Amino acid sequence: MAYDKKAGKRKRLAREEENRQLKRYKSECRELDTYFMSEDELIQAKERQKITKARNKAIVQRAYMIAMATN
Repeated sequence: MAYDKKAGKRKRLAREEENRQLKRYKSECRELDTYFMSEDELIQAKERQKITKARNKAIVQRAYMIAMATN
């Protein structure tokens, strides 16, 4: 029985892709300070993160406008 190089390569690539997805999921969870969330909880946490980032950006812009107006 000959070793099928293409089949071995496909298996290796599938394993690597699975590992990349797992790393991506773990990094998202680490960024959101949560681990082992359900899919819905992860979506909700991402939405909260977007809102927080937008709020922080608005605060910085407002502070910049005030600083520019006072100078």
